[in-house]
Amino acid sequence: HPVPFLASHKSSLEELTCAAWYALEVLPASNAVYPNMRRLSVENLDWPLTAPLVTAYPNLSKLHLQTAYYSGYQEHPREWDALRVLHNSNLNSQLQDPASIWPLLQSFTGTLVDLYLLAPRCRIPYVDLIGEVSSKDIDLELLAAVLPLARPTHLKLAGEGAIFLGDEERGFVAALGSPACTELRTLELEVYLLKEDREIALDELLVRPLVHLAYLLTLTPIFDLSPP
Repeated sequence: HPVPFLASHKSSLEELTCAAWYALEVLPASNAVYPNMRRLSVENLDWPLTAPLVTAYPNLSKLHLQTAYYSGYQEHPREWDALRVLHNSNLNSQLQDPASIWPLLQSFTGTLVDLYLLAPRCRIPYVDLIGEVSSKDIDLELLAAVLPLARPTHLKLAGEGAIFLGDEERGFVAALGSPACTELRTLELEVYLLKEDREIALDELLVRPLVHLAYLLTLTPIFDLSPP
């Protein structure tokens, strides 16, 4: 595990990039604190535990995270309860210890489920959700959970199909209309339009649902041009 393994460099380490971080459910005992660590990138993290990361890297400003759950979970409903359990566990661990909240985190890059599992209870001004956010109920649930935690100023993400956008009652547009997004100033949104979206007028599909939102919008529609 990197925290105890690199303890001899704890006073000087500023950036760490690693992969296949097998965190396990119980971390190795370590009191190492890296006060100068600012940038952390982890791929294939199998068990993301937030509080120990905050304890080890209290002054982190930039985080890139890819968990082992980053793809495929939408098609496996039996896994959803496990995602919720880990999310709630990370939330509760931060509630129990006010010191386990990052005070300086400025940006997060990762998939929607990665941010959901980590569940950092701090404002994150820049959130870049890589990959596609689907229109499935589980992704809309995750999105509704992470936005109130992050309260981003800048949000970047991609969605799939017209149903992803939804309206003021359901879907992405409904999530943007929540109090969690009152601090949002810029939104970079890619929408992957499917075959079934071809008969819908583009302004009705993309412009009208978002026109009332009071921030700078960069909207990129991407069309499925394969034969019907």
